Amino acid sequence: MIEVKGLTKRYGELPVLEDVSFSVPDGQHLGLLGPKGAGNSTLLRLLAAFFPPSLGHAIVAGYDIEIDSREVRRRIGYLPQAQGLYGEMRVSDLLLTFCKLRGIVPTQWSARVAEALAVCGLAGHHHSIISRLPPHVRHRVGLAQAMVHQPPLVLLDEPLNGLEAGEREATLELIGKIGQGRTTVVASHILGDVTTTCQRVLVLSQGRLVGDTPASELGRVAQKFQRMEVRVVVRGAPGRVLARIKALSGVRSIRSEPTSSGQFRIWVDVSGPDQIEQIAKTIVGAKLGLLELTPTPSSGEEQLLDVGLLGASEGKS
Repeated sequence: MIEVKGLTKRYGELPVLEDVSFSVPDGQHLGLLGPKGAGNSTLLRLLAAFFPPSLGHAIVAGYDIEIDSREVRRRIGYLPQAQGLYGEMRVSDLLLTFCKLRGIVPTQWSARVAEALAVCGLAGHHHSIISRLPPHVRHRVGLAQAMVHQPPLVLLDEPLNGLEAGEREATLELIGKIGQGRTTVVASHILGDVTTTCQRVLVLSQGRLVGDTPASELGRVAQKFQRMEVRVVVRGAPGRVLARIKALSGVRSIRSEPTSSGQFRIWVDVSGPDQIEQIAKTIVGAKLGLLELTPTPSSGEEQLLDVGLLGASEGKS
């Protein structure tokens, strides 16, 4: 389905993508993972024949992205990060417009629109004006336009961007439905997004391909390195309590500093959520006033650093 050899994209002297090569067989669900600015969006735009590469070449669905760019575009569904939906249109009218733009014969327009509405859970919104829909429903409209013409390949750039936790889970399930029977490429900077929806993950950093691994393996390894920072505010000097917290299983490091109001802030780096209750019990058991406890999961980039798929200097840039 996709063959990429030495793909490079530069803007003037600025390299955005450097010497990337990989292949994707028919029906595979591929994830592109990396911190923001790693080159994920640029790679998807190249595969979508949005613009030509500076060097290298790519074959998509049997066609060269430069020589046969029109044929490439006929065979892909593409959801850009900025979805660019026409907010003044009704959902069904937008999908009908994309059927026309994609060259679907008129006798199939109604069936294609109805199928896209059904698959994406939009049957009750077909007459809704897009700009008046809640964000998670607008995301579904974007996914519907990417598959309304039933392409063999769908490219999704940050399809979960801006969604709340519950909405993300529903959208991940929807992406799985859209991917049935076709090749999908999902770009994200969130580790869990690609390990949930994809079979294989390519890891990009600073425009270079630095990892290629089964999603199941990446998820398993990353879970071992799961990290979370717990921010605690207490009344009274923590003193020896810091040593007790540091001795807890799963605690990686701890630091503290006094505040101007005589309280103390403590930051605890832990391997996951299981340690949160033990930290709270330790503080309360020492008869310190527990004023605040805020857990913050580590970013996908930090987990990639821990797994070793990003170099330390790359991860910090």
